[in-house]
Amino acid sequence: MNRLICAVMATAVCAAVSAGANREFTITSCRFAPELQNDQGVNDLVECGIDSVSGRRIDMKRLDVFSRHGVGVTVCPPAECYWWGGRKGVSGKMAQLYPVAKIAKWLDTVPDHPAIIAIDVGDEPSALDFAHHASIVSYVQNRFPEKKVSVNLYPHYADAATRTRSEVDSQLGTTTYEEYLHRYCAQYPLDYISFDSYCWGWNNAPATLFEDLRAVGNACAGTGRDMVAVLQANRFSERGNVGVELTANMYRFQAFCALAFGARSICWACWTEGFWKADCIVRTDGTRTVQFDRLKAANREIHRLGDALAPYRRTSTDFVDFDAMSRDGLKGVRQLPVAVSHGAAFADVKALDASPLLVGHFVSAKGDGSQAMVLVSCDDPHDKGGRAHTIAFRAVDGVPHVIASREGGISLEQGDDGRHKLPLRSNEAAVVVMERKE
Repeated sequence: MNRLICAVMATAVCAAVSAGANREFTITSCRFAPELQNDQGVNDLVECGIDSVSGRRIDMKRLDVFSRHGVGVTVCPPAECYWWGGRKGVSGKMAQLYPVAKIAKWLDTVPDHPAIIAIDVGDEPSALDFAHHASIVSYVQNRFPEKKVSVNLYPHYADAATRTRSEVDSQLGTTTYEEYLHRYCAQYPLDYISFDSYCWGWNNAPATLFEDLRAVGNACAGTGRDMVAVLQANRFSERGNVGVELTANMYRFQAFCALAFGARSICWACWTEGFWKADCIVRTDGTRTVQFDRLKAANREIHRLGDALAPYRRTSTDFVDFDAMSRDGLKGVRQLPVAVSHGAAFADVKALDASPLLVGHFVSAKGDGSQAMVLVSCDDPHDKGGRAHTIAFRAVDGVPHVIASREGGISLEQGDDGRHKLPLRSNEAAVVVMERKE
């Protein structure tokens, strides 16, 4: 499986990098071509709602440009000293092929610049290499204690070990994805899990993303880590496959679903041409493609909802009225659908027309007991037209308020039956918080 060499960071950044990169919730992108590392190119990032970028070809001499526009940078080693686990025959050989001394020499060239918020040390390692890779992470953390260290993991659809495929010959280096995540959490001194999952790549489907979000979301919740979700921004074009052109709603669908599972950062892969050449956001000559305005529109809403959820931490997520056997539903997802969703503050949550609804329940990270809920309408992931829905729920204890939704806001009304109702169109999302009664 070919992979994008991309990594992203959520949360803390250098104080010298302004508003965008200092958000608790961030939107990032990868593959930022040198030709665009100027005022106009970086300003395009800001206009599109991108807080930081990553890539092997970041020009260290142009870091001031990023600082000037408040955009953070994750720097990556050159190809000869960058670890990508997707190369055939390298699993279990990281200590031999990628000794600490190799990256140490490159680190000598990394300036102490406020634009640099993170240092990328590898993409999609095998679990067989976790121990050595974790020692590299610790080394970089000691060298640059003020910077984040970036590691990106495989999605669940990477090759696992089987009776006919050894751990060395597999990509994960384990027999299950849960074991892969468990080993990562046990060995890496990192407070997040970053993974990539592409809805419309290869033979994937929305259910592919759901299973990744379920597995990683549960691992994050169980270990107190943040989720970083690397999602698809470009048309899949590989081996003669022309792929699907992504719309603003398809961007919304991916990101809102990730938010419902607790994502603290979204990375769009890719900004300029990666190995998927079609439908990049901006071409290397500086020309914006049609995807720019689509991603810009989606990012405005994603930021609004992500910022609203930032003070909360996910407790559970339900698939309400999903088709368990559909690839647009839960086929292959190790979680059953439910007829209604129940949380500590919100009960009997569902769409009145029984359309698929993703419901994430959250609690305040401050420990004050306040609750939040994110609702995502999931009946039209491929953006074939969509329709309007009405979502209903009961407030368990308190007064609910919609604090983030579409442009112009959403009204919340209470019916004679005591249920609260709000309108939600396909691929839209809303964040509802509960104000406790005194």
